[in-house]
Amino acid sequence: MRKITFYPHLAVTNVLRNNQFYLPYLLTNIATVAMFYILAYLSFDDTLASFPSANNVQVMMALGCIVVGIFSTILVFYTNSFVMKRRRRELGLYNILGLEKRHTARLMVWETLYCAAAAILGVTAGTAVSMLFLVGYLAKHRNRTQSLDVPSGSSHLIRQILAIGIPITLSNSAMSILNIIDTKIVMGQLQNALLLSEESAAALNGQYSMAMDMPNMVASFVYPVTMSLIPFAAAALARQDHAGADRIISSAFRIIAILALPAGIGLSVLSTPIMVLVLPAQREDALAAGPHLQVLGIALIFICLMILTNAILQTYGKEKLPIFTVIVGGIVKIIMNYFLVGNPDINIHGAPISTLCCYLVIVVLNLFFVWKYSPQKPRYLEVFAKPVAASLLMGGAAWAVYGLASRVLDGAFLALAQQMFADPDKIQLWSVYLANAACVLLGILAGVIVYGVLVIALRILRAEDVRSIPRGEKLIKLLHLK
Repeated sequence: MRKITFYPHLAVTNVLRNNQFYLPYLLTNIATVAMFYILAYLSFDDTLASFPSANNVQVMMALGCIVVGIFSTILVFYTNSFVMKRRRRELGLYNILGLEKRHTARLMVWETLYCAAAAILGVTAGTAVSMLFLVGYLAKHRNRTQSLDVPSGSSHLIRQILAIGIPITLSNSAMSILNIIDTKIVMGQLQNALLLSEESAAALNGQYSMAMDMPNMVASFVYPVTMSLIPFAAAALARQDHAGADRIISSAFRIIAILALPAGIGLSVLSTPIMVLVLPAQREDALAAGPHLQVLGIALIFICLMILTNAILQTYGKEKLPIFTVIVGGIVKIIMNYFLVGNPDINIHGAPISTLCCYLVIVVLNLFFVWKYSPQKPRYLEVFAKPVAASLLMGGAAWAVYGLASRVLDGAFLALAQQMFADPDKIQLWSVYLANAACVLLGILAGVIVYGVLVIALRILRAEDVRSIPRGEKLIKLLHLK
């Protein structure tokens, strides 16, 4: 643990100790990021484009965005050079104390990450300034004769917000509460039923948690793309355009299938190699977490579908149904964990199985309710058949290429590891790690190519599916979608 936290802790200490140098550097980064964001945001904002004579303003801001980008790059490089020159003596001292160039480089990477995190404040400042500008511009240039909306009373609005917000909040927090209870049951069964010590039980549960982090991380990247379509469906329903809402919801299902299915199957077929890749310093834990990820990769598909179907039910005004389905799935998970984890032959491997069954039950119930309350019934077989077939072929290609590459590249990185390290154990460890990393990347690349070709060849993706997402029109032209 000390080795893991040494560089981050030393980087924080360095930034704080050299605040007279880093403070101007951070302020420069924040100011340039804020200025660039303001110009970029206003250059492409649809609200500003709707005002008279706004086209000229946006053209000038787009040109200013280019100019600011060029000068910001020069300025940031200059300030970084200034900071590094002032720290030559400090870096030389590190060299005298025995730190090699790779150690110093790792330290610089952590310091850069902290500076980049601070520069994100520029995005926050830029957002605030942009919104203030739009409010002022709207107040000055809007046509008041067109402002015919009469808002409801404050008490009515509060009741509506609470009626919608409380069920949504409960449905989102119910799974977290059930997971806490579930963790207690898993730890209890490992200690009471299997007679393991608290440390051994915590180690097994930690391996499961490591595997669970991967689906959660992938889901956080997948579902925002799909969720961007839900407001359009809500707007169509508000206009009583049920056909339009049906098209948008069908597009959301297709996109989630196109993204979640290959992600889940890819994690499942390359589970152990991926865990070894992301946990190089914890190889034994990574090998133990691999079988968990094999099951949880499939669970990822249902996690993404659960999030989408919850949002669709909330769009239909059925905010309470997701609470019911999540509670039912959570109860299934708790019961299965109690029996499976307590079985000596299954042990901790029962935890990912119960997680998969939990999300499967939730999704089946959600899909039924979406079908029941949709004005035009969704055609699930038509939506999911082609993506499932393409994802299975993609998984087979990734698995085959990884297996072939692991045979071809066996021992290929031994010479490189010998140049990097003198310790025989480290040489062996890094030779195996680099070979595994290369094989995983080749397998993923093969899967991406095969899946991309199948998506286009089978016409899985349609123009209407991506038109409403950011940069959708460019993607339509690039892929020649219809």
